[in-house]
Amino acid sequence: MKIFLGSDHRGFEAKEEIMEWLVKKALPEATVVACGSIEQNPDDDYPDIAFTVADSVKEDAANRGIVWCGTGTGVLIAANKVDGIRCGFAASPKIVQAAREDDDINVLAIAADVTSIDDMKQMIMVFLDAQFRGGERYQHRLDKIAAREKTN
Repeated sequence: MKIFLGSDHRGFEAKEEIMEWLVKKALPEATVVACGSIEQNPDDDYPDIAFTVADSVKEDAANRGIVWCGTGTGVLIAANKVDGIRCGFAASPKIVQAAREDDDINVLAIAADVTSIDDMKQMIMVFLDAQFRGGERYQHRLDKIAAREKTN
């Protein structure tokens, strides 16, 4: 599994801390890839970073992405503009689990300004561990979304 991480300047510190945690403690067997800025840059633009993560995730169905900005909303909107990306908001572990199981999200958006590192870690582990349920009910909905993407 490859996990792509990206943040704007407001999420940079959180991304760096989470990247170290994923590599050393949480998922040492995964390949963790930082996308975008390698240093905190107040002039960066969250769409560029979210697009880079989303484009990387869509290359392989096993890939996952995590994106940060101040509210999490900007990166969520941007990532969802990439065909095949289903980005969900990290509101709580329960919501993240439902989003993975029912909606097969492959990118997680986090609000860096209001989410603690401990809460991020908990939601990220749920995001990476939970599996899509599959089945006709859930797949039918994803097929509708994919069909709409093709018409735009």
